Amino acid sequence: MTGPDWFSYYLKRNSRLSIRCPEATSIAWCVNLNKNTVSSFFEKLKEVLDRLGIGPEDVWNMDETGVPTTQKPDKVVARKGYKQIGRMTSQGRGTLVAAAVSAHGNSIPAFFIFPRINYRNQFLNNPLPGSAGACNPSGWLKEPNVSQFIKHFIKFTKCSRDKPVL
Repeated sequence: MTGPDWFSYYLKRNSRLSIRCPEATSIAWCVNLNKNTVSSFFEKLKEVLDRLGIGPEDVWNMDETGVPTTQKPDKVVARKGYKQIGRMTSQGRGTLVAAAVSAHGNSIPAFFIFPRINYRNQFLNNPLPGSAGACNPSGWLKEPNVSQFIKHFIKFTKCSRDKPVL
């Protein structure tokens, strides 16, 4: 019979193993993700890319990420028994940054979303050339900010009806 430390020692002996939390995967995703579905998708994708003459420089991926704008307080030494040790910090909610990168390795300047009602130019203090910003009370990329980002994207990728991108 194994003791309470057996699993702990087992993990130490097998350092390539770790305890992980699995990501939730929907049943529909699992059922539809099979060789036929994936093959069909890539065949159709190839047809579209060939028909439109789209190469790696025209295949773009856009993503957004939150950037904290407040400092995380350092640890401090305090007397035992005291639970609330305060340190002053601003109440910033962070900034959302939207970026796009092509399969060829090109990128467009960042697009910032600030959690405010009105945008001011000083929000972008000494930005990288071409960077742009907008505001949304929630701080998320929502309409009309999506339209603003698409205009920003078009400006730097120079895509059009005659030169489409994916």
